[in-house]
Amino acid sequence: TQAGGPTETLRLCGHRLGHVHLHGFKNGKDHHPPLAEGDGIRWIELLRELRSIDYQGAINFEPAGEPVHSDSIEATGSFPEKIVEMAGDQP
Repeated sequence: TQAGGPTETLRLCGHRLGHVHLHGFKNGKDHHPPLAEGDGIRWIELLRELRSIDYQGAINFEPAGEPVHSDSIEATGSFPEKIVEMAGDQP
């Protein structure tokens, strides 16, 4: 969740990835829907690095569902559209 953390790891180990398991992280706890309010994951940085290493494997989102987080399926399903909107014209 710190700047450069995920990208440095991907640069070092990305050639070994077979699949990527993702979920949000906030308040010291994981398995939140991606982009939940307060989510500490640097999603744009992470996804751009996956693209830069030409990652071709699967990406799996696995947030906790009811009753822990309401609307997990909807939040996870809307992630691609939201991340494109967030990235905008950033290189």
